[in-house]
Amino acid sequence: MNTYFVRHTESLDIDDATRAMLFNEQRIAIHFPWTKNNPVGSNKDSDSLNPDDYETSGKKALNALLELAKNGGYVCCQHYPYKKYIIGKIFPNSKIEIIKGVWGKRYDRSGKEAILKSLQLKQWKLLEPYDYAQIHIGRPRQGTILRWISCGDLIKKLVEEEEIIFSNEELDPLDQEIICQEFLRMENTKHRLPRLISLLGFPGRTMKDIDILGISDDNKKIFAQVTHSNIENIGWKKNRLKKYENIDSHLILFCDCTNRTEDDNITIFPIKIAIESFLSSQAGKYYKECKSIIKKKAVSTLNATATALD
Repeated sequence: MNTYFVRHTESLDIDDATRAMLFNEQRIAIHFPWTKNNPVGSNKDSDSLNPDDYETSGKKALNALLELAKNGGYVCCQHYPYKKYIIGKIFPNSKIEIIKGVWGKRYDRSGKEAILKSLQLKQWKLLEPYDYAQIHIGRPRQGTILRWISCGDLIKKLVEEEEIIFSNEELDPLDQEIICQEFLRMENTKHRLPRLISLLGFPGRTMKDIDILGISDDNKKIFAQVTHSNIENIGWKKNRLKKYENIDSHLILFCDCTNRTEDDNITIFPIKIAIESFLSSQAGKYYKECKSIIKKKAVSTLNATATALD
């Protein structure tokens, strides 16, 4: 089953009692009160479950909720103002419930009835942000309810109380980018690579053509791409890097290859060597420990009282 990330922010605009109800009953919910036939300012919230009745954001959220209800899935959600994450499971063919709450104070509808579309999590658990920092870092950045592909099977394993062991062979793209970045910070004279001393941009995600942008110890810019694809299939990635070629730049492409090579002023470097080198270092050891979640610890720390704000 797929994994979803759900965020209940301040903009959900429901009162504190309704927020507490959702949190304590382990519910996820969306609040899109207006439809094409029930425009902004209408006296009553819409309870329609037809995505075509809504505008862009409401339609997108309701489609995702309907997909989750039909196919089932694993869920990680945040509830403002509660600090802990709630994770859980929605079984296939679950029914979306129309539940009633009370509007908050953001849109001058304080005290009026709020209509929410909701699903209730099963096999739920609470997560401390401190213990599961990789969830906080890797979560989707925008949207009410979204498919969460990059988390892999992490939420599934936590919900099902399976042991999570760090594996070099199962690194997600963000892990690969972070590890290659940290590898470049190491002393790599034997590999004839520049040493990264500072980032100029956040690894991956926000940069279209490159995954690592930084400054080297010889005062040049580093432009790097990170992929597990075979060197024979990444010509287009080399073309993207070429646009940053300059006398004051280092171009590096981490990929699935056997040896370090030079190709038209681009350094092609084996991603396997980068990963193994970093993970065998002391910093890499700490990285693996933080990424591993032992079953015994997860079971003992996840079952907590849901009413706590801390």
